[in-house]
Amino acid sequence: MRMIITLFVTGVFTSNLVTYNLLGIDSLHSDNKTSLSSVLKNGFVVTVVLLLSTTICQPLNNLVLSPLKLGYLAPLTFVLVIFGILLLLRVLSSKFLPKAFMFLKENIKVESVALIALGLCLIAFEYEVARGYAMSLLYSVICGVGYTVVSLMFFAINKRLAEVKLPEAVKGLPITLLIAALISLAFGGLAGL
Repeated sequence: MRMIITLFVTGVFTSNLVTYNLLGIDSLHSDNKTSLSSVLKNGFVVTVVLLLSTTICQPLNNLVLSPLKLGYLAPLTFVLVIFGILLLLRVLSSKFLPKAFMFLKENIKVESVALIALGLCLIAFEYEVARGYAMSLLYSVICGVGYTVVSLMFFAINKRLAEVKLPEAVKGLPITLLIAALISLAFGGLAGL
């Protein structure tokens, strides 16, 4: 139980993939047409992709790449697997779920989701954050929850920033990075838990 709590605090707060590692930060830019439901759907999609990529990449790493001493091929292999998962999700949703396909097409930045999933695979396997296959799957879901939490925070902050006149120099990516830095500092206070 203690390991699960540690994984939760690590994945959601102290080592969040977005605020701590700055992976997929471009997916959190201010977008006035974004609604709360689309932020939650986006978080769900990222969580599913993280879970699927961990489900495939960890056995591939542990059973094929590591025993054959091909660890240097891990990033390339993980990228191919992750883009395959994203392509499969897109094809399946276009055939069976047209509304979900339109949402994926309009709201999901494929590069950002792939970067987050690749970062999770490389970080989790390199530092062995979670021991065992089940814990790795749980950690991937926790990281998806962490992404969703940060997305909700950015959504609320961007709603407030829309009411304020910002200088042109800080609009877009600069204000997003400032917000991420402040959230990371706030989450960093939980590191001693």
